[in-house]
Amino acid sequence: MKIIALLLLLAAPAAAGSFYPNTYGARFCELRRMGIASAEARATAMKEAWSQHRETTYVDYQGHRTSIDVLDAARYVTTRCPDLLQ
Repeated sequence: MKIIALLLLLAAPAAAGSFYPNTYGARFCELRRMGIASAEARATAMKEAWSQHRETTYVDYQGHRTSIDVLDAARYVTTRCPDLLQ
C-alpha cells in the first residue's frame, strides 16, 4: 500500500500514546479535498488525532514494525479518498 509508506514517514510525538485512525483518516481526506498539500495534511491530521492516553498494538508489516493504528488509518484513507493520496 502506497499510503502505508507515507504514514510510516510520520514523526509521531515522542510521548507515549497513539492516534485514532478514523479521526486521522477523516481529517486527512477533508484537508486534501480542501487542496492542502499531502505532507501538511498528514501532519495536521496526526496532531488532531493524537492521544497520550491511548495505547496501541504493534505488528510486523512487510518487514516494518508498525502499529495497528497505522494500518487502520491506511485502510480508511485508501477506502475513503484513494484519489487524494498523491
